[in-house]
Amino acid sequence: MDRSPRHPRFVRYGLIGGGAVAIAALVYTVLWFVGASQLRAGVEEWIAQRPASGLSATAGKLEIGGYPLAFKLIARDPKLDFSPPPDSGQAAWSAGFARAVVEVKPWRRRDFRIELTGEHGFEFGSGPGLQALRGKTGRVRAAAAFDSEGFPEFLSLDLRRIGLEDSRGRPAYAAASARLSAERRPGGDGGRLTPELRVTLAAEGVNAPALARLPLGNALQRVLLEARLVGDFPLENVLESLGAWRDRGGTLELDKVDIRYGQLGVRASGTLALDRNLQPIGALTARLEGFLGAIDALREAGIIRPRDAAMAKLVLGALAKRPAGGGPRALSLPLSVQDRKLSAGPVPLMEIPEIRWPERAGETNRLRILR
Repeated sequence: MDRSPRHPRFVRYGLIGGGAVAIAALVYTVLWFVGASQLRAGVEEWIAQRPASGLSATAGKLEIGGYPLAFKLIARDPKLDFSPPPDSGQAAWSAGFARAVVEVKPWRRRDFRIELTGEHGFEFGSGPGLQALRGKTGRVRAAAAFDSEGFPEFLSLDLRRIGLEDSRGRPAYAAASARLSAERRPGGDGGRLTPELRVTLAAEGVNAPALARLPLGNALQRVLLEARLVGDFPLENVLESLGAWRDRGGTLELDKVDIRYGQLGVRASGTLALDRNLQPIGALTARLEGFLGAIDALREAGIIRPRDAAMAKLVLGALAKRPAGGGPRALSLPLSVQDRKLSAGPVPLMEIPEIRWPERAGETNRLRILR
C-alpha cells in the first residue's frame, strides 16, 4: 500500500498549473504587444498609402492601450480629406476631430468601434454659400465590421445630445438622439456589389432652426426609417450606377416609416424606384393623423395650391375615421409618386422638387467637415 504523503503531490500539481498559467499569460502578453505594434504600424502604413486613393489622413499623435482585453488606438487631432477622381460623381469632403479612440478585440480584428470626443466644427459648401457650424455632442460612437477584402459589411453611427451653432452663435441644428446603421449583404460574384443594403435611421427631438422654410415648423418629434436597397449596386461609382441599377429592376423597399412632425403623424410602407429621368416613383400605403391641419400649413406655405388644398380636405376628410378610443381622426390610404407629383389616393397633393444629379464630379457641392 502506498502511504506517501499527498500534500507534496498537490503542491507539485499546483506549481505545474501555476507555471502553465504564468507561461500562458506571458505568451498572451507578448502576443498582445506584438499585435498592438502591428496595429499601429498598419495604421501608419494605411495613412501613408491614402493619397494614392484620393483620401489623405493625418493624426497628431498615436497611442496604443487597452491591455489585456482590447487594442485601443488613441489618435489626437485626426483629420481626413477626400478628393475624388474626375468624372467619378463623388463629392469631396474633409473631416477633423479633437480625439478619436478606435477599439478592436484581439480575436475579432475586422470589427472596430470608434468614439469621438471634443468640440466639433463643420463647414458645408464653399465661397458665398459656405455654412459654418460649431458645437458638441454628448456622445459620438461608430462601429464597423469589414470583410476579408477590407470593405465594410456593417456600419453604425450613434449620436446623443447634438447641439450645433452657426458662425454667429445662433442655434442651427439639434437632436436628442440619432442612430444610423447600414448592413450590406454582398453578391455571390465576389465583387463589390450589394443585392441588398439594409438601412435603419432613428432620431428623436430633432430641431433645425437653420432651415427657416420648413412648412410645419423646425421640430420633428420622431423619425424612424427601416429600408432595404435591393438590386446589384456597384458601390464605387454611385451616380453612374443609378441608371444601370434602375434598368435591372433595383428598388428601395420602405419596410417601415414612422414620422411625427408637428401635428402630422405618418406611418407608411411601400416601394420606391427611379424613372427614366432618375426621379423617384413609387407606391406606398400610409396611415395619417393630423393631416387637415398639415394641409392648411402646406397651403399657407405655398406648397399646395388653394384649389388642391380644398379638394384634399374635402375628399380626405370624408374618408377619415376617428379611433374607437378617441383622438384625432386618422386616414389609411395609398400614396403614389409619379411624374414628380405626390398624390393621396385620387387627390394630387404637391409637386416634388426635381433631383438634379451632377453630371461631373466638379459639379458636386464640396462638403467640408472640420474641427
